[in-house]
Amino acid sequence: MRGGLLVICAVGSADIAQFIVGGWASLALHPGRLGGSMLGLTLWLLLTFGALLGLGNRAVRGIRVGMVCLAAALALGSVALVPIHLAAGAGGGRAVVGALLALVALALAYAQNRAEPGPVGLPSGRS
Repeated sequence: MRGGLLVICAVGSADIAQFIVGGWASLALHPGRLGGSMLGLTLWLLLTFGALLGLGNRAVRGIRVGMVCLAAALALGSVALVPIHLAAGAGGGRAVVGALLALVALALAYAQNRAEPGPVGLPSGRS
């Protein structure tokens, strides 16, 4: 499960990075689009980093919860962009694929968080 999340995150990161590099001239003329794309890339890269941390020993619960929150923000933004792109007739297929990748990342991050229990046997500070 952990490896699957890493693969999805790598594909999502590569997709949006290719979009930014390939359309740099057009994006430079529209700072809002460039900013949104850079935000999306940042979220994908943070999620990728979290997935890499989870490949070693059991990830700290806070990291796993943070990954679910990042994946949820990414999925929300990606899904919200689909009707906008479809209405404008621009990049509809790519937007749908990006939204599907983000939804799969959310499902995997959530499943990973549910599958691994939190730390056990930590001292509670009571005597």
